[in-house]
Amino acid sequence: MRIPINKVALRPIIDPSKVNIGGVELIIQTDWNPENHQPVWMEVICVPDRLSLLTDDDPNLMSWLPELEIVVGDKVLVKYNAVIHAQRDGDIYFINYESLILKQPDIPLNGYVLLEPVYEDIPFVGKQENKQYGIVKLIGKPVIKYRNKDLSDDINIKEGDKVIIGLKYTQRAQRNAIPVFQDLILLRRAYIIGKV
Repeated sequence: MRIPINKVALRPIIDPSKVNIGGVELIIQTDWNPENHQPVWMEVICVPDRLSLLTDDDPNLMSWLPELEIVVGDKVLVKYNAVIHAQRDGDIYFINYESLILKQPDIPLNGYVLLEPVYEDIPFVGKQENKQYGIVKLIGKPVIKYRNKDLSDDINIKEGDKVIIGLKYTQRAQRNAIPVFQDLILLRRAYIIGKV
């Protein structure tokens, strides 16, 4: 099977609209922010020959150029909205590589980092999350190049580092939390501006 550049052919491992709890199958209502309700794990069926930034008018445009880190048979976590809007052929979905978040066993893709939130004691209030910091729990390979010249993954970080999140990205970090890692924050490496 040949697929377009930057696309990955994937097959769902489970139906993302249902969940089985104690032997009872429930239909998940995901009208509001659906990717926070049901993770979408898929199996890689076919990978592109290469990845490319391409031109601005190409429908397979990517915002960054990562390394191609998956092979046929890998299990990957995919952004919910990418699945909803994907081209399909039966049970095969053709999804942009940049919509992949993680591959098993727990390897972030596309320059993503998973952070543990940092809490501080505030007098008369108690423990509060400090959205400016995080502890690196999982880290993948950096992105090679971004279309936006202001972004770069050229920061040397490792698991266990306490990092500083850029102020304009702290809200994005919170919104991107994924249910697979209940209390961790999903964030792009480029949004980290330093280490403590």
